[in-house]
Amino acid sequence: MRARGGWCVVGVWLWMAGASLGAVTMTQPGANPAGEELRDILPPVEEPYWTAKRVGLAVMGGGLGAGLLGWAFVAWLRRNRPPPLPPDPVRVAMKALDALRGSAGEEMTSRDFAAAVGEVLRRYWEASRGVLATRQTTEEFLQGIEQHPAFGVEQRQRVSRFLGLCDRLKFGGEQAQAQTRRELIASVEEELREAQPAEERA
Repeated sequence: MRARGGWCVVGVWLWMAGASLGAVTMTQPGANPAGEELRDILPPVEEPYWTAKRVGLAVMGGGLGAGLLGWAFVAWLRRNRPPPLPPDPVRVAMKALDALRGSAGEEMTSRDFAAAVGEVLRRYWEASRGVLATRQTTEEFLQGIEQHPAFGVEQRQRVSRFLGLCDRLKFGGEQAQAQTRRELIASVEEELREAQPAEERA
């Protein structure tokens, strides 16, 4: 009875050992239980660096950089650009006088014409002599130029006659005929010629 039991144990042990050996054989490298053909590992695929996406990003970056450089250059030019020269007071006054000649000046009332032609000369004095001619009355202006080095005795007399006539036309009710209007324009032209160099007057 003991001998039969011993043989049973030996048989079970042999069966288990055979099963383990078969499992080890099936898991060895290169084993192909399904009988399929094994394939080698494919080599790596080389991808080009300049793909469409990278080219697009490079173009966008280059355009943005060029735009920033252009904006910086324009800003530098504006910052370093010399300031424009102030307009020539004589040219400005002559242009204003041209607008008062002919029919344009004749259609204006005496009051408006006297105010306009007086304003031309006042603005010229203010731009060229630095006096507050447009913000002063006739009396204030004449008092202010009494000691001004840019106004001589003869010029002050001319200025007084000119502004006195303009005031009579504006506030005294006098009528400015065509001859009077031409004389007022001629008075302004005389003041402008006095300010021009001798070669330009010739």
